[in-house]
Amino acid sequence: MQPNDYIEANRNMWNETADVHAQGYVSKLFERVKDPNFSTFDDVEKHIFAHMGLDGKAVIQLCCNNGRELISVKKAGAGRCVGIDVSDKFIAHGQQLASLGGVDIEFLRSNVYDIPHNLFGQFDLVYITIGALGWLPDLDAFFGLVSRLLKVDGQVFIYEMHPILNMFDADKGLTVEASYFQSKRLFNNSIKAW
Repeated sequence: MQPNDYIEANRNMWNETADVHAQGYVSKLFERVKDPNFSTFDDVEKHIFAHMGLDGKAVIQLCCNNGRELISVKKAGAGRCVGIDVSDKFIAHGQQLASLGGVDIEFLRSNVYDIPHNLFGQFDLVYITIGALGWLPDLDAFFGLVSRLLKVDGQVFIYEMHPILNMFDADKGLTVEASYFQSKRLFNNSIKAW
């Protein structure tokens, strides 16, 4: 499969996924985003953003999905915010969410490898969140693009994790608490991971 074929197949899959999300959590998100204090940040993100500072910074989120994290960045004081995603439908969700949240965010439906050159050198921060990197067919080209988007002394914040972490309860250490594939408890008796 050629890279462009892969990207187009990925776009189609995410457009179908957007419809599934719309039937689930999106209606609740549409209500929550109206809160002036709306935030998707966990403790790690709060700590890092407090250290970096967001006030007035130009931020671009690549592979932004519906932009909920970028809306949080904007509500936390960022200046210009731009969200890029391959999915037409998730970009439409992002535009709705930003409007309901009362924030001005630019959304662009684009393959990340085809981002317009007029965005190069415009951002203090490139923000990449959970689940984005695994879908990209050429990480060298992607990070070359990331460097071109940044202003001099710009920063990159990558917040990534593997879903296997959802199997464990942080308060219980390395005890398997859930299946990697199912939402119900996997074992009657806990199994110690090694």
